[in-house]
Amino acid sequence: MTTKHVDINVRGVDMFGACFSESAKLMSVADSELSVFMWRPVAEGTGVELNCDKESSSMKGQIVRITIHLNGAQTVQVRIHSPI
Repeated sequence: MTTKHVDINVRGVDMFGACFSESAKLMSVADSELSVFMWRPVAEGTGVELNCDKESSSMKGQIVRITIHLNGAQTVQVRIHSPI
């Protein structure tokens, strides 16, 4: 299975201070970082929790880079700190 077909649940606080939980698409995995494609506006430095749809384990991470697309979506790069 390629990363294009993996859904990942992202939970955290958006750039306006509201709590959210959003299903996002996993774009890439490298070392201790993941890139996800999502719609919720978030800010760099914010902590998030990631969980693959059918997995019971979660990972905590921090947003380190955001690329905004013309359609309003974002590619968010998250550095993983530790599994929960």
